Amino acid sequence: MSAKEQSSKDRRFWRALVPEVPASSTPLDMSPVLSDLNAEQQEHRKQTLNKMLAASQNRQQRALKQKRPDMAIGDTVAVAQGEQAGKHGIVLDADFITGRVQLAIEGVADPLWVSFRAVSSVEP
Repeated sequence: MSAKEQSSKDRRFWRALVPEVPASSTPLDMSPVLSDLNAEQQEHRKQTLNKMLAASQNRQQRALKQKRPDMAIGDTVAVAQGEQAGKHGIVLDADFITGRVQLAIEGVADPLWVSFRAVSSVEP
């Protein structure tokens, strides 16, 4: 890997760690007693907490979209994309690191590795 490629990879890594919502320039007073805060400080706290809640909900939604499917050896799945689209297969193995599943498909001599995105579960 060249130095330029490594530098680009490093930038992508660190960019992923940058928070989505920039921190407020005004520090948030985290006094446990709300009556100690004036109306402006209470409103600032409310807005900041709402932003934090929204950011948390966005992270949760992204995580749900990226959730890997539950698969176990012996499950039957339908192939939705690719050469074997429309066929059913039995899960022989799942590789959660690369995001693929090994299937035994009827009529195909050797087991095939198929992307998680290309399969869907079959109701029992």
